[in-house]
Amino acid sequence: MRDLRRAIEARELRLHYQPKLRSRTNSIDSVEALLRWPHPTRGQVSIERVIHLAESTGAIRDLTEWVVAQAVADQARLAAAGHDLTVYVNISGVLLPDADFARRVLRTVAVANGRIGFEVTETAVIQDPEGALANLRAFSEAGIKIAIDDYGSGLSSLSYLKQLPAHELKIDQMFVSGLIESHRDPLLVRSSIDLAHALDMEVTAEGVDDPMALSLLRVMGCDLVQGYLISPAIEIGELERFLAGFDGEHLDVPRLIIPEVGKAAG
Repeated sequence: MRDLRRAIEARELRLHYQPKLRSRTNSIDSVEALLRWPHPTRGQVSIERVIHLAESTGAIRDLTEWVVAQAVADQARLAAAGHDLTVYVNISGVLLPDADFARRVLRTVAVANGRIGFEVTETAVIQDPEGALANLRAFSEAGIKIAIDDYGSGLSSLSYLKQLPAHELKIDQMFVSGLIESHRDPLLVRSSIDLAHALDMEVTAEGVDDPMALSLLRVMGCDLVQGYLISPAIEIGELERFLAGFDGEHLDVPRLIIPEVGKAAG
């Protein structure tokens, strides 16, 4: 943790970005910012471990404020290069109800002209619904897009979901990975897509690594896809080169006409 505080001050941390493809237009719609720490002596540090330790020691606030500030700067860099994408940042459940944190990041994000999004989990809201919902509404009113991450991986609650000022629902990759082999996963994914659309939200499928899975998701009406089939998470310079040369029409994806989702998985 001493190294982490030093790394923040020394700008040792890095953000990588994973593109999200809009399925109807084959265009890159947005990116998710993912933290990386190439430690000078330890090598690549486990980010899950870093987040866990940062949450337990209070360092998560400084870390997240750095991530948001860097994402805003990189979003401006992408826009200057002709790629005006929304950049999504993950917000820890520990911070979500924190009113002072919310005020600070709102000031940081104000210069991005609404092209920043926050990804949160439902469980983060359930821990302190009053504070979390108040901050989420403030974020949404400021033009920040709200995405509900890992939907279906925890105890999803419709009572909270309908209260959230969310623009996007992200289906967890454990359901997407079973689209081809499973009979149940396609039904769960399709029902999640229909539910989100009924709540005026778009849907992103995570972990799309297979062309057939992308085809099935298109048939189901999924709005956005994210995964290795499109691109892994890459640093900002690589992302600029990727966007400059990207041609979604050349994705090797079979065309499907499937009247029933159950048969598609069979």
